[in-house]
Amino acid sequence: MFYVKKNESYEQDIYQFNDYPSACRLFRLRAEEKHHASPVVATPERPSGQEDVIQLTAPKMDTVRVGFIGLGMRGPGAVVRFTHIPGIQIKALCDIRQECVENAQNILKEAGLPEAMTYSGDENSWKQLCERDDIDLVYVATDWKHHAEMGVYAMEHGKHVAIEVPAAMTLDEIWKLINTSERPASTVCNWKTVYMTSLN
Repeated sequence: MFYVKKNESYEQDIYQFNDYPSACRLFRLRAEEKHHASPVVATPERPSGQEDVIQLTAPKMDTVRVGFIGLGMRGPGAVVRFTHIPGIQIKALCDIRQECVENAQNILKEAGLPEAMTYSGDENSWKQLCERDDIDLVYVATDWKHHAEMGVYAMEHGKHVAIEVPAAMTLDEIWKLINTSERPASTVCNWKTVYMTSLN
């Protein structure tokens, strides 16, 4: 038998439970009531001429040319997965650390694929990747604080974008991604969407 006092706002009430899981459920529900109310956030003024991308479909491409930014933690696994997808060409690899780029280049070699152009050593070298004319999709797998900036920059250069979660760290970054993606002829997708689509 468990005797549990509810949270401080109900400190006069004592509840009796026959089992520990029931006590835990009550505390979880109380915490959700108190701390998980949905915040109300005002929608900022939206730029004119935007197109809703909720139901966006891009024209079919027989070959999708991909550039990867961020090859430390999750990046190499993404490169490996993309080597198994028909119709993919991995055109460029970028990381500030040369050894990470070399590791990803070895993944391509082991898969029997051509070498990709590489970018490393400079914290802005990722911009050169985004500016290339022979890339359709930029895959961002860097540290979280750079996700939104890189996604927006890639879209501004006409690229489709896949971003590892979280795609943004602030509401301002979220709105920048949305507003950029809703300009005509640009797209951005959350990583999970692209992941599921590319493997199905």
